[in-house]
Amino acid sequence: MKKIGFFNICILFCLSLAVISCNKEKINTEIQGSWNKEVFDIDSPYEAAIWHFNDGTLIIDNVNYDLYDDTAKFVVVEKSLKTHVRISGLKNQVGLSSENGDWQVLQYKKDKLTLTKPEESHVTGQQIGTMVREFTRL
Repeated sequence: MKKIGFFNICILFCLSLAVISCNKEKINTEIQGSWNKEVFDIDSPYEAAIWHFNDGTLIIDNVNYDLYDDTAKFVVVEKSLKTHVRISGLKNQVGLSSENGDWQVLQYKKDKLTLTKPEESHVTGQQIGTMVREFTRL
């Protein structure tokens, strides 16, 4: 009786890993392309941007100011049984360095993407909130 219970737990665990892996690969494949970043602060014109995900490269095109364009690397990873998009290499001189890091995929649909990441204080390093980025596919 105990062997059957342990065997069932092992099967459920393996199936869970397979589903998570499939979700990661699905998002990694389907995130490719151009996404319009939704703007919530109309007083910040540099916020309007199009994010282009292409084979591990992220290009951010600012709609209003070329000065705020940048290029980075990205990879889709599993972390704590959740799918994340890890962004690295955005430069501070254009104000995008806060976009670097692991962004949890909160919502993914064919034409909508929502990413979240803890926001940390530049002074204390402690979490002071959560950053949210919402996108619609172009």
